[in-house]
Amino acid sequence: MVLNLPYNPGNFFTENMVYAVAAVAVFLIILLFLIRRGRNKPDRKILQMEDKEKTRLLRQVEALQSEKETLEKK
Repeated sequence: MVLNLPYNPGNFFTENMVYAVAAVAVFLIILLFLIRRGRNKPDRKILQMEDKEKTRLLRQVEALQSEKETLEKK
C-alpha cells in the first residue's frame, strides 16, 4: 500500500508505526488462533499408531482363530 503524501520527516515515523502495530496485532491474532486450534485437535500420529496397533491385534486374533479351527478339525 503506497501513499503519495508530501514528505514530512516528523509524520513519517508515526504513520509507519501505525501500520507496523496493526500488522503485528493481526499476526498475533492469527498465531493465537492457530495455536488454540492446534491444541484442540488430537494428534494424528498417535491416532495412526493406535489404528496400526488395532489392525495388528485383529490380524493376530484372526490368525489364532484360524489356527484353532484347523486344530479342531484334526
